[in-house]
Amino acid sequence: MKKTRTFIIIQILVILIVLLSYFSIRLNWIRNLPECILKNKYNIICPSCGVTRMGVSLYHFNIKEAFLYNPIFFMIIIYTMILYITYLINFFFKKDIKLFRWWHIVVWGIIIVIFTIIRNIT
Repeated sequence: MKKTRTFIIIQILVILIVLLSYFSIRLNWIRNLPECILKNKYNIICPSCGVTRMGVSLYHFNIKEAFLYNPIFFMIIIYTMILYITYLINFFFKKDIKLFRWWHIVVWGIIIVIFTIIRNIT
């Protein structure tokens, strides 16, 4: 019962995220987003700079352009999709595929920090 409830909550969250992303691009809500404080005040390019443009490019199916705007978050989206598909396989086929490990968070954190440093040096 607990697995079913978790599954339903995850499905609702995925649907809400997809709908919010779609409508924010379709209805041009993204123009109301605040500007990046790190970029404007400290002239530091944060690891999430370019994510909005990446989302718009993905909406228009420009995969190459989306990757060039922010390669790290593009890879994080792909990784998250793999985890989601694995979760669906585990749920529907009663498998026990363990793909996510606790140290993945540490590795992604290190990658994001290195990406941010390289992005600001060049």
